[in-house]
Parts: sequence; structure tokens; C-alpha cells
Amino acid sequence: MERPEFTWQSINESKKRFEMTQFTLTEKQEKQLKKWQNAIKTVYSEYGNFEYRFRPTGIGDGIEVWSDLAKTTIDLTDVNNW
Repeated sequence: MERPEFTWQSINESKKRFEMTQFTLTEKQEKQLKKWQNAIKTVYSEYGNFEYRFRPTGIGDGIEVWSDLAKTTIDLTDVNNW
């Protein structure tokens, strides 16, 4: 199975154009995410909606996922991969 990939578009103000950035979860991050999502489903009987937040830092990416249903966040940042 392929790793989930997330793509977002941002505006590069100095070049006045859109740029695409792609983020991929590691196998460890994907397992953490699925375990957390399944715990939410166990409590609420559904998954609800999730918001993915990626923060490029220059040395690695900060990754958080917000659950609208559970009103909580999981931090998937893995500084050991930086």
C-alpha cells in the first residue's frame, strides 16, 4: 500500500506564482494516525472530519492532525527523521 501524500498550494510572493509542496507520512506516523482515528471512532461511533497541518521548519516538517469531532489534536512530528 502506498504512503498517503498531501499536497498544498502556496503563493510565493517574491516570484508572484503558486508553488506546490508535497508531504508524505512515514509508516510509523501512519500507524499512530490510524490508531488515534480508530480510538475516536470507538468513542464517537464515527471518524468525523480531520484537518491536517504541516509546518515546514527548514530541517523537517511538523505534522499535526485535528479532529473536529473529538476537539483534539495528535502531533505526528518525528524529529528523529530530521
